[in-house]
Amino acid sequence: MMVSFAELCGPAPFDVITSKHDVILAAKNGALFPGHSRVFGAKSPVLREELAGLLERSDHIPGCNGLPIWRSDLDRDVLHDLALTCMGEVSTRLSAGNTKKRLLFLDALLKFKMMDFEDTFAVDELRACAVLDPIEAYVLAISNRWEEGARISTLESARLPLPVVARLLPRASLYNEDVALREGGRIYDARLELVRVCMCPLGIDDPISLLWLDEKDYAFFNCPHTRKDVKEKIPIDNYNDSVMAPKWFIEYCLALREAIWKCSLPATISNFRIPKLKNPYCQLCKARIQGDLNRFLSRMAAIAKEGLAEVDIDTYFPEDMEALIAENERERAAAATSAVILQPQTVLRNSRVRS
Repeated sequence: MMVSFAELCGPAPFDVITSKHDVILAAKNGALFPGHSRVFGAKSPVLREELAGLLERSDHIPGCNGLPIWRSDLDRDVLHDLALTCMGEVSTRLSAGNTKKRLLFLDALLKFKMMDFEDTFAVDELRACAVLDPIEAYVLAISNRWEEGARISTLESARLPLPVVARLLPRASLYNEDVALREGGRIYDARLELVRVCMCPLGIDDPISLLWLDEKDYAFFNCPHTRKDVKEKIPIDNYNDSVMAPKWFIEYCLALREAIWKCSLPATISNFRIPKLKNPYCQLCKARIQGDLNRFLSRMAAIAKEGLAEVDIDTYFPEDMEALIAENERERAAAATSAVILQPQTVLRNSRVRS
């Protein structure tokens, strides 16, 4: 079957071949992107080396106008954006793209070690994607041996309830299914640790304990109108003291625990609002109680923030990340070798060369 270059070429500026071009980049679905090897390799030492090796070989497969074809395992959109980035033109479609496409492009930037993009741009892009899908972002980071990216993704996973994290893990195979299955569970363990740290100020297990609290001067402990209500003793000040708390306050703390379980961030604590309670608090002390609850939550949120800063996320990374990534790269190389970009019966008709 005869296929013209016009049918396979990418959009402008890759829709024509000029006399200055010496190579064609081919996506896994057959899309072609002609250009000059020095331009494509200017920002990527990996791509520069691969293209130089391709041009030195005499057994390369000629494409349009006899130019050698560099075969890629990237899809059309990702290779298009990568080629534009090599030319110094970041695609405007990136920020508007869906999370999957953005992560695939970010994966390509890391894989080809694109200079000027591995630091600030990569971190900002990963953080934006991790907010929407921290599990896929984590797998991408682990697949590329990017510890900072894995740390960002793990912390962003705190926005997701644990059951959601567990549900997302089996499908986190956008980049490497084996990596997702073997290492994805580590982000679940780290997520459990974030829950523990944020929940610790309320006590991990029943009953409620406020061991960090070193004062009793809160309206909800000293309401003069609820002295006859049934109260529960809560240990404070590292078990050196205790307070008698009304039922509504115990119910309030349990609701806060549930909120932390779903989203383990200091903001969950500081922004927590009084839910509908079976045992309402004293309306005569309403203003004082609300003000003291805000003060109570602010102190708790500060404790949680300090605790999260001390969590050693690195302990949840693969113990031998280097071996894991080496195996991943071998799998990628094997897949790229076996991939067929153009079917054997497909013949490209030469396009008109423009000077």
